[in-house]
Amino acid sequence: NNTFLDNPNAKYTSVLTGAAPVVQPFALANLHTFDNPLSRKMSLENPADRVGRLQGWYGNCGQSELTLCLAQTFAYDDGTYKGTFSLLGSGIATDPVKHAPIVGGTGDFAFCRGIASQKRVFNAYINSEETSWFEYNITLKF
Repeated sequence: NNTFLDNPNAKYTSVLTGAAPVVQPFALANLHTFDNPLSRKMSLENPADRVGRLQGWYGNCGQSELTLCLAQTFAYDDGTYKGTFSLLGSGIATDPVKHAPIVGGTGDFAFCRGIASQKRVFNAYINSEETSWFEYNITLKF
C-alpha cells in the first residue's frame, strides 16, 4: 500500500479512502487513493531520476478473485516532457503483468492513446507497511 501516513515527509502514499459497509470477500468495494513519485530508476535518492508523479485510485472490484480497477494519471514535468496521460482498466491483482489502455492526455501527450503493461518488481514490508515498486512499459500513439 506504500502507506507512510505517520511520516509527514513521506514521498509516496496510498491511503484507504473508501470501504464497504460490511466485510466483503476479496475486499470488494475498498478504494485507495495514491500519489507516488514517477522515476526512471527504482530509487528515490537522486532527484534527477524523477520525471513526475503517478496519481489516482485503485479499487477492489472482483467478487470471485482479487481484481483491481485502476484509474491513474501519469503527470510528467521533467524538462523533456510536460503533460499528462491517463490509464483506465482492471486486472487480476495476482497476475504477474497487467495490461490497461491509455485513454488520453494533455500537454505533450495531447490526444494520445495506447497500452500500458504494469509489473511489480519489488515488494517488501518496511516499518510494518507494505512497499511496492512497479515498472511500466507504455506505448503511445498520437
